[in-house]
Amino acid sequence: MLPTSSARHATRAMARGFSMLELTFVLVVIGVLLATAALNYNSFMVKGKIGATKKSLATIKVALDSYNAQENTYPATLAGLVPGYLDRNKIKDGWKGEFYYELNTANVERPFDLRSAGPDKVIGTPDDIDVWNMDNEAPRAN
Repeated sequence: MLPTSSARHATRAMARGFSMLELTFVLVVIGVLLATAALNYNSFMVKGKIGATKKSLATIKVALDSYNAQENTYPATLAGLVPGYLDRNKIKDGWKGEFYYELNTANVERPFDLRSAGPDKVIGTPDDIDVWNMDNEAPRAN
């Protein structure tokens, strides 16, 4: 016996589309992939900002040493390095925050304290990036 026209129509309709379960599964997989990509992107961005901040700290340290060689003293503030020794745009860390700078005349090995507050933007916390030991630290991506 030949199938009726309504039975043929129903068979074709089922063959053309996806079931609700298949569509749900695909959406869940896409969601998991997007969440993983977002987490990796955030970690990548934090590591990039840490690297840029370390490079800025190294540049400022060179400018401070050059100033000291010329003037036989370190400047009272980082603003004293502009314009002769440093570009004003270099005085921001990766999070657009100001660098912490303070003279330390009692310590010959570390005549100044220069650091970034890091991702949390608070000086004195574990995520600070200090110019004197930044090469010994592992990057902290929070």
